[in-house]
Amino acid sequence: MTSLEIIVPVRKANWLTSNTDRIHWGEIYRRKSVLRQQGYYHALAVLRAAGLASEHPVWSAERPCRVEVAVGMPTRRRFDPANASPAAKAVLDGFTDAGVWSDDNAKVVRSVIFTMQDDLSEPGTHRLRFLITGERTNE
Repeated sequence: MTSLEIIVPVRKANWLTSNTDRIHWGEIYRRKSVLRQQGYYHALAVLRAAGLASEHPVWSAERPCRVEVAVGMPTRRRFDPANASPAAKAVLDGFTDAGVWSDDNAKVVRSVIFTMQDDLSEPGTHRLRFLITGERTNE
């Protein structure tokens, strides 16, 4: 089974959580665009380093995967890792653009699990660590 680890640091100015209902829609769009772009560049760098960058995606409906998102916070404040899903979704869309998978639908990405990292990220920066693992198929 193939697995990849992609770490994406996110500056506080671009951080999105499910609690951002008071932010103007234009600002949310800007942040999602930045996160998607960061996901694209970080995924492309990891794919190239692993020798997996090609016109064919690593995962597809025939080769599904699971994703674990470990959220690193800059402080020890309590935080529900699942609240990072808007930021993680934008980064996952960037992974699609980079060719990590053919699409991020449920046939390709079977599950996305959120966990908390024990170590702190850099001050003013959140860290999203994506561990993508191929899933065995019963054919």
